[in-house]
Amino acid sequence: GSGGGNKRRARDDEKRRHRAAHARRRHRGGAAGQLVVRFDAEMPETHMDGDTDLTQFEWYHGNVGGQDAYALVEPCAPGAFLVRTSAKRAGCFVITYKRKNGDIIHVLLERNAEGWHGEGMPKAFRRLIDVMSAYRGVYTLPISNGGKFATARGGNA
Repeated sequence: GSGGGNKRRARDDEKRRHRAAHARRRHRGGAAGQLVVRFDAEMPETHMDGDTDLTQFEWYHGNVGGQDAYALVEPCAPGAFLVRTSAKRAGCFVITYKRKNGDIIHVLLERNAEGWHGEGMPKAFRRLIDVMSAYRGVYTLPISNGGKFATARGGNA
């Protein structure tokens, strides 16, 4: 019968289409995989401020999103703070802290020719640790990263 040949041809066409779609997916996956590898290779740089490795400070949390940072600060007393990389602005940092009135604020720190500056800061600071030092009366209770980076630095926490 000629009916069997049509079914077989349809099945072969379906297999060909499936293989072609799978090959396209595999290729797309490969491209994304290469991007991820390149991104991972760049990640350590984000934990540096010039030659200062920020992972040595307990208040530095690295790649923590805004909502997670809020959740970490919320149960703490006023003055509690942490510093994280900005998810939205590459190369920027964010200080998330609790004000005396209980409000939780995210201060974006951007770098320009003069150094680091954030909203409400009258001047720029050469290093991120200079910002933290100048505002130690505001940022009084560091929220520990729990040794998150200790193994990355060879355990010399």
